[in-house]
Amino acid sequence: TRNGRRCDGRNIDLEWEKFGGKRKVLRSRHELEQYEASEHEKVLGLFAGEDMQYAKRRPADEPDLMLMTKKAIEILEKSGKEYFLMVEGSLIDIAQHANSMHGAFDEMREFESAIKEARRMTDPSETLILVTADHAHALTIPGYVPLRHSIFENYNLGKHSVPGMFFALGPGYRGGFENEKLTGNPREESYLQPSAIYTESGHHGDYIIQRDPKEIAFLLLVLTTALFVMALILIIVLIMCIRAMDINRRSNVQLDKEESKSGTEWISEESV
Repeated sequence: TRNGRRCDGRNIDLEWEKFGGKRKVLRSRHELEQYEASEHEKVLGLFAGEDMQYAKRRPADEPDLMLMTKKAIEILEKSGKEYFLMVEGSLIDIAQHANSMHGAFDEMREFESAIKEARRMTDPSETLILVTADHAHALTIPGYVPLRHSIFENYNLGKHSVPGMFFALGPGYRGGFENEKLTGNPREESYLQPSAIYTESGHHGDYIIQRDPKEIAFLLLVLTTALFVMALILIIVLIMCIRAMDINRRSNVQLDKEESKSGTEWISEESV
């Protein structure tokens, strides 16, 4: 909950406060706005019992991403030390799991505002800001959307209506392989983009499959062994090449000596 209580009976903010030092727990937008950063005070913000609300549904006492980013930078800058700050626009992901691109775009604008605020508050000559995503979603823009046509709207392709955006999986499913009519107004905030297969929640579009740690250790062992064997073979080949070159050099020297000796004997016989 917003008061720090968990289902297992633990209270996170009380446990956090027991770590000692000057600490402050903030629980509303008003408290965050009024907070003055202190060099020696640690801050914990608990603004919702579960997920925070989408921008369009945000209650008055819940802070937005830009305000939280701004206050976090103020607090970190106050210490005068180098710092690392991670800001996540997590509702972008949650909206796409629901096949709601209206929600996803709204949250993208929130995320962009937070990035602009971070850039405004920091010096680019001494601050590195990275903006990235940890995964994609199974979203596509099918066909060829006409010029100046909103991707939120459907468009006609012969006898078919084609959605501007389409998910592979999710709750936006509207029918099977038959030519189902695409119902609903795509411009409404509550509209869900269609999906090819129904699932309670949309799936990510791509990810790295995590392997078992034992498999990874075994693969590293095999790779290390292979590299060692290759290095050993290379050393042996180099040694053999060096020895062959040395033997060849000695043979040439011996041959030169024999030829020189034969030439001397031939000159001596002529002199006689």
